[in-house]
Amino acid sequence: MKSHVPGLVVGVVAAALGAAAWAAVAYFVLVEISWLALGIGAMVGYGVGRYSPGVPGFVRGAVAVAYLPATIEPTASTTAIAPLTNP
Repeated sequence: MKSHVPGLVVGVVAAALGAAAWAAVAYFVLVEISWLALGIGAMVGYGVGRYSPGVPGFVRGAVAVAYLPATIEPTASTTAIAPLTNP
């Protein structure tokens, strides 16, 4: 049986690096760039897919598409780049 641990580790590391990059952009530039999340998701998905053996690519793609509606925030602004404001 093949282990999925390498894919899990790569996915967690990629997510942590992506979150750090997103936070740095938001902190230093003072804007939230929502489409940056798509790049982070692609990076995590690629890493998990590359290092998780035995799962066909179309199954991973179908799962990703199935989760897409859950990622859309109903109260999200209509702009892709929103300035940060103090509460």
